[in-house]
Amino acid sequence: MSLVWCYFVETSDQDKFKEKLTKAQGHNETIIEILEHVKQLKSLESGKAALTLEKVEVSEIISQLQDTFVEKIKEKNISFNVVGADIPVFVMADKVSLRSNILNNLVSNAIKFTPPGESITITLENNQKTVDITVADRGIGIPDELIRKIFDPNEKTSRKGTENEEGTGFGLPIVYMFVQYNKGEIVVQSETSGENRGTKFKISLMAA
Repeated sequence: MSLVWCYFVETSDQDKFKEKLTKAQGHNETIIEILEHVKQLKSLESGKAALTLEKVEVSEIISQLQDTFVEKIKEKNISFNVVGADIPVFVMADKVSLRSNILNNLVSNAIKFTPPGESITITLENNQKTVDITVADRGIGIPDELIRKIFDPNEKTSRKGTENEEGTGFGLPIVYMFVQYNKGEIVVQSETSGENRGTKFKISLMAA
């Protein structure tokens, strides 16, 4: 792995990290959740833990995510659409990290940056050897000066959402690392204006 997570290692740095998260999120549950992601990553990097890739049904995970975010979606009056999940789609992945570390973060991000009345669409595409999972929103987009930095934990990329939701800037670096550990790839496309305004994150994983 090429990214260096030294910011999270030293106790003093973790104290600063907790302080930043407290200010940004305003509740302890988010702090615990993010730090748990970081703890898992450190265990993976050190070799103390390893992900077990197994056959996972993606549509099942997406259904769980819809249940998880149903209240937030209603609050912002966002349309949540799923394309390509009418038949089972399987990937080789660690089920928990795919749901909790990757897709949960991407959907949460999409909700944060999508204004009321707009939409979020998750698309599944089976390419035989690989499966593409795309999380697309009709939100405010990511400026060019940030899009090159969003997967780097050492860069400041935190922004407020469309309803002034606070953020930390650490969610997408966590997504990136867990995609790597699931032997996948992730790419992002974004527009801040025009008919194609919004952001698309596409994850490619091995088909099962």
